Amino acid sequence: MKVIIALLWLALFQSEPTQIVTLTGYAGPVDLGYHLDEPSILTVTAHSLSAEPVDVTLEILLNEHRIAFNDDYMGENTDLLPLDAAIESLPLEQPGDYTIRIHSFNGAQDGDIAVSITTQPLVGPCTVPAQAIDLHANRSFACTVSLTAGELVTLTAHTATDRLDPMLTLLDADGQQVAANDDHEEDDPALNPLDAQIAGWKVLADGTYTIEVHDFAGQAGSVSLKLDISS
Repeated sequence: MKVIIALLWLALFQSEPTQIVTLTGYAGPVDLGYHLDEPSILTVTAHSLSAEPVDVTLEILLNEHRIAFNDDYMGENTDLLPLDAAIESLPLEQPGDYTIRIHSFNGAQDGDIAVSITTQPLVGPCTVPAQAIDLHANRSFACTVSLTAGELVTLTAHTATDRLDPMLTLLDADGQQVAANDDHEEDDPALNPLDAQIAGWKVLADGTYTIEVHDFAGQAGSVSLKLDISS
């Protein structure tokens, strides 16, 4: 049986945030080409539009090497079905031509799939006072914040469970570490023993600082990052 792979390009995503692709049983996946100009964080979702939902699979590849895959979605996006697929907050450090591959799990289902893609800078501004972040295995999350000399800064990395052991690092504008913490030592019942906190650090110079969060053992999971800044 001849396998047909459809190839679409980034121009489609530039015209509209969501594109509809059609899967045909036994005809193979649909590949979408995506050119990344600079290091970014990528989120791709694939949502079945059929009355009988397609069990969608989603891959991201670079030079035919798979770098991410999802079958059944188990996240918090209520617009997606359990049989939909999503790859969320994926850090891509290498610019180039990527392939986004949409298929059905058994390769036999037909149906229209709404594919959406969004990007954000790999290191963007932190959200004050708090933001939810998704840590990927063996990767750090980073964001930047502008601080003024004399301000007092408290950074907290909190997890809802004790499965993760978050670590916090604060870097100055030259990339030098100025503060760090693994397990906090505060008497705060709202924190887990393995949560991290840099408490009451005094800013010595105006500038743009980088906050990095990663798990001690390189585990993936959700972390809440909170920033308290006072004069």
